[in-house]
Amino acid sequence: MVCQYILWIKDTKAKSSQYQGIEPGYHMNKKHWISVHFNSDVPDSLIKELVKKSYELVFKNLTLKVQHSLKDKK
Repeated sequence: MVCQYILWIKDTKAKSSQYQGIEPGYHMNKKHWISVHFNSDVPDSLIKELVKKSYELVFKNLTLKVQHSLKDKK
């Protein structure tokens, strides 16, 4: 059995047409989430960029109280 690592990322402009390793989010809202397969044709630099954008998209929708508590932990 092959172990496959997948990361679910919030993304409004999915790049699924450019990479085989990016597809609509599995068991997620496919309009807003994508699945990124590690050890595929997706460059590590792009994965890091997508993670950062995903964090920013989710963070801006949090309440100010939660945003401040997360900023205080840095």
